[in-house]
Amino acid sequence: MRGNLYSRRTIKLPNLKELNSIKAIMLILFFTIILSLIIFCYTAYPVFKATCETSASSKGTKIVNDEVNKVMRNYSYDKLINIEKDQDGRITFIRADSICINDIVTNIISNIQKEFDKMPRINVFINMGSVSRN
Repeated sequence: MRGNLYSRRTIKLPNLKELNSIKAIMLILFFTIILSLIIFCYTAYPVFKATCETSASSKGTKIVNDEVNKVMRNYSYDKLINIEKDQDGRITFIRADSICINDIVTNIISNIQKEFDKMPRINVFINMGSVSRN
């Protein structure tokens, strides 16, 4: 009973001395390809990440600018700010129309979100020279 309790299956690795040359070459080639892929992914990840962040930031900035310009075409500065002057022409009071400003902000944010929802994905291209640092 004690022998069955502590016995378990062991992993048997192939003996390289018993392998024929084709199997040995294929095994070495397989591990070389796997190691090359790991090294490539390790070196390419920072470049890929930076490129994706730059592309997303660029696309986001373009959408925000376009939507702000679309919404602000309907408003003028005189609608947003009221300036009161005294009899001598000096400015005594400046009042912002907070309801109108809040309406503008709400419209801009909702339009930006709609544009982001319409955008399915961004294509990012990476030059191989960037990955290999050449």
